[in-house]
Amino acid sequence: MTAHVFRGEHWLDMRSADDDIDRSDLEIRDVPERSRYEARVPGVDMVGVAAYRLKDDAITFTHTEVPAELEGRGIASALARHALDDARRRGLAVVPRCAFMAEYIRRHTEYADLVPERARRVIDLETPRDAEPDERGSAH
Repeated sequence: MTAHVFRGEHWLDMRSADDDIDRSDLEIRDVPERSRYEARVPGVDMVGVAAYRLKDDAITFTHTEVPAELEGRGIASALARHALDDARRRGLAVVPRCAFMAEYIRRHTEYADLVPERARRVIDLETPRDAEPDERGSAH
């Protein structure tokens, strides 16, 4: 199989010994010096990224990318889930400027409370009925 590897700002072709990428093999980690979460598979290298900007107590997701031939395998969803769980663990508000991340949160409402009210209006996300806003504008 030919996979693509993200180097700098571009995906490069590379050969993999594996015929398929198994999501259970994904290793996702925050790489703060590059302001992104990276999904890697042993022997294939990087198979996806979720870029962000971190400022004060908020993380703004700006772009999520997986090579076209790897789409539909849940890699971007695994990246989103990991990044959002990490934001919750760190007490960060989430601003999803990335269309994929915004749609992921709309479909997985358990993460809606991470999004401040002002950002909810922008991505057309309803405020959870049982949530009360805190001093940052996030419902918890």
